[in-house]
Order: sequence, then structure tokens, then C-alpha cells
Amino acid sequence: MRKKRKAKTGKGVNIVLLIILVPMLGTLLGYAISQKVLIPYLVEKEDAVQGTAAADETPKGDAVPAEADQSKPVVAYQRMIDIEGMSIYCVQVGAFSSRDNAERMLEELKDKGFAGSVRKDKMYKVYSLYAFSENAARKQLDRVKEIYSDAHISTISYPSIGISYPDSSSREVEELWKQLTDTRRIIMDAMDRAASGESIKDIVTEHITQIKQYRENLEKQNMPPALAEYKDETIKMYDSILATYSRPGNKSDVQLAVDIVSIYMSFIERISQMV
Repeated sequence: MRKKRKAKTGKGVNIVLLIILVPMLGTLLGYAISQKVLIPYLVEKEDAVQGTAAADETPKGDAVPAEADQSKPVVAYQRMIDIEGMSIYCVQVGAFSSRDNAERMLEELKDKGFAGSVRKDKMYKVYSLYAFSENAARKQLDRVKEIYSDAHISTISYPSIGISYPDSSSREVEELWKQLTDTRRIIMDAMDRAASGESIKDIVTEHITQIKQYRENLEKQNMPPALAEYKDETIKMYDSILATYSRPGNKSDVQLAVDIVSIYMSFIERISQMV
């Protein structure tokens, strides 16, 4: 009887110890997990959040990046004028590495009653006509080939030129665009009429009056510094055209038109390098 009671008492003690030890072991295990896993994770996450917030703020006294510097004035180019491109059909008679040889051929060409011009494009090329239509160039080619069998039509192309400008200068720049558009139109008309055998005296008279007025107006325009070169080049072109018109000499209408077209081509080439 005593043995049974003793055994029963020992079993009860074990149960009591188990009840006490299990929670303690759970607590110890939880503490270990929090120290090794949970706390490092939370600390790392907090550091990451603080690092992001610090990156988003610019501390006082730190230098502002160059792209964010607002101390320099910003010029907003809001508009653009377009100098229309063009293709010119040329009756080419010869090409030389020496300018002297090209000039000799030019004089020979003129002595035979043809118009002529020399332009440099890698080589010095001698042309008898500049035309804005292929048909006009072919008519001249047929005449030239009777003497110069190697004559042929070549094309000189000028792409459109886009010039940006500040909105505050729109009135001045749009006036310049109008002038250049009208000048181009008259030059093309004069060349086409001369190539077809028509007189261009009335066109020349109109053009002289117009260019003098354009030049006077342009001189008064207050262009922004970025566009001052375009103004200067346009005035140079006007002066060259007026000088050519004022000294026609014994030039034929075709030769006079060729000279004016050549001046305009040189102008386009110069401003295309400025863009």
C-alpha cells in the first residue's frame, strides 16, 4: 500500500516539473529567436528607411548639384523659323583641282556666249546655268553640249534650316523670315525667266527697291545676341546683291541671274554652318 502511494507521489512531482519547465523552455527559445533573427531584421529595416529619408533631404550647407542650380538665367526657346531647303539643277561643264584652270574655262565659256560660274565642292566646278527646274536646265544643256560634249546636269541640294529663337524676339525674327522668303522667291523667279529667254529687267527693278527697304528695316532690328550673326550675314547678302545689280555691265540676263543665285547659295551655305 505504501509502495503504490510513493509511486503515485513521484509521478505527480514529474508532472509538476514538466508544467514548470515547458513554459520556461518556450520563453528561452523565444528570447533566443528574437535576439538572433527578429531584432537584427528590425534594426536593418529601420536603418534602410532612415538612409532613404536622408538621401531625399539636402542638408543645409551642402552644395546643390549643377543641374539644379537656379542662379543662372534660363532662356526658353519656344519658337523656330524654317529657311526652306531647295535643289538647284546645274549645267556642269567641267571640274578642276586648280582654280586657275577653272577660271580659264569660265572665260572661254563666256566668250562663246554662255553664262558661267565657278563653285568649289572638293573640286572647282564650272557651271553654265543654275536652274530651279530640271526642264530649264535640260534646254541649256542641249545648247552647251554642242560645244562641250562632256557637259551634264548635276544637282546641288540644300536642306531646310531650322533656327530657334526666344519668344520675346518673335516680331524681329518673323520679319527676317519674311524677308528671306520673299528674296528667295524673287531670285527663283528671275532665274527661271532668264533661263527660258525672258527679260528680267522688271524683276531686277522690283528686287532693288525691295532689298534696299529690307536692309534698312533689318538694320533697325534689335536681334538677340544668339541671332546677331544671322542678321549680319543677311545684310552682307543684301549688299552683294545690290552691288551686282548696280554694275550689270554687259551681262546677259542669264549671267545676271546666275550671279544672284550664286550669292544666295553662298549665303545659305554660311548660315547652315551656324546652326
